Amino acid sequence: PATWEAHIPLAVGATITDDVVTAASLFYRIPGAAYSELAMERSGEATWHATVPGSGIDEVGLEYYVFATDATNPGTLPDSSSPFAVTVTPDVTAPAVVGVTPQPPVFSPNDDGYQDTTLVTVTLSEPGHVWLEVRDSLDINVKALAGSLFAESALMRSWDGTSQSGEPVADGTYTIHVRSRDLAGRASQPESAVVEVNRAMPGRRLDAILLFHANQNLVPYGRAANRACYKGVLNMLRAHPSLKFVIHFSGCLLSDLMWSDPETIEILRQGAADGQFEIVGSTYIQNIIYSTRSSAEDFQQNHHQISIHRDQIEQVLDVSPVSFWNPERVWTQNIVKLLTDNGYENVQIEDHILWDSGITGSEYAVRTTTYQGKSVNVFTDDKDFEGRVNGAIDSGDTASVMWFLRGLYDEDTEDRYAVCYHEDMEATGLWDYEGGENPEIDFSNLDNLLTAFEGDPRIKITTYSEFLEHHEPYEDITPVVDGAAVWMGEDAWFAENAEPAAEAYREFFDTIRDTLNAIHSTFAAHAPDTVSARNLIDHAWFTLCAHQYEFAVHGYSGMVGTTQWDLARTAYVSARAAREAVLGSERAALEDINEDGIDEIVFVTSGDLFVLSSYGGRLLYWFDLDAGTELVGNENFMRRYGEPYTNDNAYVPAAVGCEAYPWLCGNMIIPEVHDWVYEARRRCFGDSVWIGGESAGSLVNTVLSYEVDSSFVEFDYDLGGISIT
Repeated sequence: PATWEAHIPLAVGATITDDVVTAASLFYRIPGAAYSELAMERSGEATWHATVPGSGIDEVGLEYYVFATDATNPGTLPDSSSPFAVTVTPDVTAPAVVGVTPQPPVFSPNDDGYQDTTLVTVTLSEPGHVWLEVRDSLDINVKALAGSLFAESALMRSWDGTSQSGEPVADGTYTIHVRSRDLAGRASQPESAVVEVNRAMPGRRLDAILLFHANQNLVPYGRAANRACYKGVLNMLRAHPSLKFVIHFSGCLLSDLMWSDPETIEILRQGAADGQFEIVGSTYIQNIIYSTRSSAEDFQQNHHQISIHRDQIEQVLDVSPVSFWNPERVWTQNIVKLLTDNGYENVQIEDHILWDSGITGSEYAVRTTTYQGKSVNVFTDDKDFEGRVNGAIDSGDTASVMWFLRGLYDEDTEDRYAVCYHEDMEATGLWDYEGGENPEIDFSNLDNLLTAFEGDPRIKITTYSEFLEHHEPYEDITPVVDGAAVWMGEDAWFAENAEPAAEAYREFFDTIRDTLNAIHSTFAAHAPDTVSARNLIDHAWFTLCAHQYEFAVHGYSGMVGTTQWDLARTAYVSARAAREAVLGSERAALEDINEDGIDEIVFVTSGDLFVLSSYGGRLLYWFDLDAGTELVGNENFMRRYGEPYTNDNAYVPAAVGCEAYPWLCGNMIIPEVHDWVYEARRRCFGDSVWIGGESAGSLVNTVLSYEVDSSFVEFDYDLGGISIT
């Protein structure tokens, strides 16, 4: 600026362009005096800033210049011999005490080594002298913490809960009273803050967080896994109401349980309503975010994944999550913006990735990381604690876990740690059940562990959000380097992710995405009559997302060519329905509407879209174009894990018991799972033709001849001597 007021701090910003800028400094002085140097901080890719302190700005004037270097070639602006000159006007602005902050606001001076003092931070609008006093409820001065102490912009003073004479004060509420006088002799208005002395306050505790992650695809196994694991674990957690837990259920598993066992959904909902469970959001189908980007900055498919899961949690469990489960813990820094744009504040990153990113201090401190001005809180995914907890659940021996936590309690004297267990819920019951062990053993061992936690007053089992109510992040670590989970092979996974099969599926997903976007772009010209079309395009997006389950997970080669990913092409059908809802005209056509290599028979009427197949003369899909709903079709459920993809027309036989989960064949620990019958993607109309009470032939996968007119299709059933039309 050309002019500036004396004693008011002056913020100076500079744009410095070079391939590499290693450091920048601001040199300032009162004319005729020696220069003082301030290190400038980088605030953007090419922007730097520093603030000239008010005590260095006198009515004589101000001169300054900026110095920068790339470690080889320095530069200045302007030349140091002819600096920028600022005319300084008299100090006419009254000073202000901008803030008074005691931390912690409640402390316990009882010499137990935990929060025995409070630190009072005073922030000033300009330099001056500060008076800081502690007053009791009668406004009587108890102790002076500062008397005419000079401060440039801030002053910090500690109070130990004693009076001026050194005697302990009584428990109760006290006022920190602050006033200041600037360098021109003007006085500020007094400001104050309240602090509480409470010697009976509970002592320091070590915060531990247990996050249980539950996940199954849209396959029949969710019901069996729930019987062997999820319901038992949740009931055991609910049996310990003094402890709190972080719970993640994938969107696909929630969808399954809403049909197969809504009682489990109710346990989740009630635990959240009681404040015992913090429900965590994620992507709907547990796709790896890094792998389903269309480009480095194009997260559109992930935005839909996250939005679908968040909407589901809000509708089914009646909570709005702020913490995020990052599938397979694959990290890249611009995930930060994706999370914050979708309302998330907290995430976990594996410990080895944080160490590679240059964290300081303990790995158990909570940090922030930032991208384009947006930040999330980072909790460490610690493999050591995970292994000890899993060992206790497997064996029933809690000694290793408790010894480990007690050691960290002794270490965490500044009360900064959040020791986190992030593990698949399946580790408690399901995996042992699959190996032939009764899952009730794991539930009993979990009960023992939780009882041990309850019995140790030094340990607090808490949640992400509750921890952050009482703790500040230790440091910002930006950027966090790209990394993947240990079990995924760490950095080696990135080469696996770039293999041709994964690249081909990404191109496949992107092609479907582009079609959905193109159809959506036509809606604006038909507004406001697009509600049904929007419902249908949302259905298409859901179908695309529902077939990206754990996409590109380590060892994904066994998923190539299965319905798990290949059925994503059925999104074309509901996308076509969306287009017909705004652009369609009545007609009949033969076309491969679902891109499965087989022509279907498509009818568009004034209010409906029908898709029929020559395979058995079946009705594959029926969409109500006026309401924007699917009346026939279930393209998003699969017969079993690893179901080979053939096409979208072929008959899908029912699966009974271990036909749906062959790894349980012969396992009779829970015998009823072998009687359960699952039907996936069944079509309308009959499986066979019956004449005179007897079957005259099967229609399953029988390709029929047919004739199509503008409003009907006529199939011919040739049953060997009997022809039925």
